[in-house]
Amino acid sequence: MAENQNQNTDPKPVVLTKIAPTTNQPADQTAGRLEINPEPVETRITVNVGVQGKMRKVLLPSGSTVADALRAAEFDAKDHEIRMGGAPARLDTPVEDGRTIMLLRPVRGNN
Repeated sequence: MAENQNQNTDPKPVVLTKIAPTTNQPADQTAGRLEINPEPVETRITVNVGVQGKMRKVLLPSGSTVADALRAAEFDAKDHEIRMGGAPARLDTPVEDGRTIMLLRPVRGNN
């Protein structure tokens, strides 16, 4: 029983495909019928990534992290602060669809 509690219970996405009538079948037999495609569908998210004045929009699989987004946009976070939606973020922070990831140079005071 304990093993079942640790398993992911999220349902897999399903694609519904509308079947169009073919020339061999009467339209009334196929019109509006849906067929279920049992193959899992990878959902995608769009994220804006960049530095002030140079932004890139990238398409990522859902469940991606800030590090995945930076890699896809070809940006290096070295010597930069990472902000997502204005809040500090780390490389392992998961990203959500439509978010903006900014790389900012740290502000340093007079020494």
